[in-house]
Amino acid sequence: MKKSIIRLIKAIQYSCEGIKSAFVSEVAFRQELLLFIVCISTLFVLDVSNLDSVDIQDNRIIIVNHKITDWNKFTEFAKKYGGKTLSEMAKLWSNVSIPTIHRALKKIGLTRKKRHMDTKKGTKKNALNF
Repeated sequence: MKKSIIRLIKAIQYSCEGIKSAFVSEVAFRQELLLFIVCISTLFVLDVSNLDSVDIQDNRIIIVNHKITDWNKFTEFAKKYGGKTLSEMAKLWSNVSIPTIHRALKKIGLTRKKRHMDTKKGTKKNALNF
């Protein structure tokens, strides 16, 4: 970690001194420099210290700072809406992503059972998937 930071600092110094990009690429990769610039600009614009995750969807930065804190309420919610898909459950539980719902279901010990469709017995009516 320290070596990459030192390489980035040297690359910035050399680029500020006006040395050609061929010499700059010997000191640090362009990807590292670009990543460094993006990270620094993000830290200045956003306060990302208390965030759960930062998602990029449809060329927009979406900051997710919602956690499931009441696990008893979420357990009741999961049992009530267990027949719905993860995306439908995410819409019902406000501003929570699909992976968050999946991790929460896994954390409380509920698994999603797969049902086989088009069997000899036919398809059954939607039931709870637990």
